[in-house]
Amino acid sequence: MESFHSSDAWAHPRVPMASSSVSADIASRNRGRMARPPDPHLVWTLRSRWGINEGVAQVLNPNSASPRRLRNRLRDATRRAILEAAEDVYSRWGIGAGKIEEVAARAGVSVGTVYNYFADRRTLATSLVETRRAELLNRVDAALACCDSFESRLRAFLDAVLQHFARHRKFFAILVHGESGRHGAGPLAGSAGPSATLHELTRRARAIVDLGQALGRLRDEDPGFLAAVLVGAVRAVLLRSLTERGEPELEGLRERLECMFLRGAGG
Repeated sequence: MESFHSSDAWAHPRVPMASSSVSADIASRNRGRMARPPDPHLVWTLRSRWGINEGVAQVLNPNSASPRRLRNRLRDATRRAILEAAEDVYSRWGIGAGKIEEVAARAGVSVGTVYNYFADRRTLATSLVETRRAELLNRVDAALACCDSFESRLRAFLDAVLQHFARHRKFFAILVHGESGRHGAGPLAGSAGPSATLHELTRRARAIVDLGQALGRLRDEDPGFLAAVLVGAVRAVLLRSLTERGEPELEGLRERLECMFLRGAGG
């Protein structure tokens, strides 16, 4: 029998092993914590809208050891779902009248989850506008990056703006009506609103105009004025299309805008 005073015993003490019944009890409790079911409405939303169907339960579980990138993906998808729902609600009722409760129901999350992402109704509304603005400008920039000639850049600019408008037509209408006072802007009062978007579009249009003038395709006119004319014409056409029934024919709109601008500003 090993001596209690053995140097090996002191250097490498033996740790008592838990009994099989104790180990089974611990494993059972751990399985119970790991198997807590996620919110079924959120899971349905993420699967149907965003295609997140692998490891959703793990990601939703606070004790999960899933990779951080999956948790980030979940947060991004939840935020997008809330913003999509907010756009639907605001398009139907207006920004001032849309309720957080309906946004939550359409997104498939609890009201508390909405407030976890957006502090209040104003924050949600302004975040939606800023997100859509960023999407539009990213779409425009990506389209322009693929073009070299003046004509192709002008065409790409018009296509990108029209395509974004077609996708978010109802929400665009709410913003426009808010500008004119027909709908209470409510949470957007005092914010940058659509004017910031027009400023950024005009800045990008100015670069196209500068290229056109350098190549002799446009007349020697104030480039800032020509850029404002281009963006103003696009905005006017989009506003007109809001009063018409049915979806606008984007290809036809783009061709008419391009032709009008080149004829009016051509060198």
